Amino acid sequence: ERPLPRTIAVLPFEDQTGRPEAASIVRTAFINQLSGTRYDVLKTELVDARLASRGQQVLADAFRLSPKEAGEITGADGIVYGEVLQYQRIYLLIYSRVTVRARIRLMSAVTGESIWEADDASRRHGAGLAINPWGLPMAAAATALNLRDAELLYATDDLMRRMVQTIPAPATIAAHRLPRIIG
Repeated sequence: ERPLPRTIAVLPFEDQTGRPEAASIVRTAFINQLSGTRYDVLKTELVDARLASRGQQVLADAFRLSPKEAGEITGADGIVYGEVLQYQRIYLLIYSRVTVRARIRLMSAVTGESIWEADDASRRHGAGLAINPWGLPMAAAATALNLRDAELLYATDDLMRRMVQTIPAPATIAAHRLPRIIG
């Protein structure tokens, strides 16, 4: 069994969707979910500042860094790379769907080996049924509600929660010693 990292840096995600905000939104959702695990997750601002200290191009192209290079720059022994493959809304009058798909991997900055990888998607559907012509506008309005930004965020959060649950958990991380209360 390979040793798991203790400290993880989540690099800026690569956008494959043509929607640059998607990479930031999905990265933030992933970090939020990962922060609830036993790993020590470095703050986004710290990771980005350390990458930017090597130049803005290093920050922009962080996904091109090897795990060892990224580990040296960030000070982490685990590096997360991510790609946002889909971040879209589809609307067809009485049917709508939002889709978020990502490929994420955790690499060892020490050995350069892959520890975990996932490629998954989350979809939220909306549909309306019009029994008569007067019901068509109501059905269209109901399916349009599925296209709100909130639905994309719900789909993103759902996907990141499911993905993080599959990451191998370290047995324990050294806990801070609590003060002894004598009463």
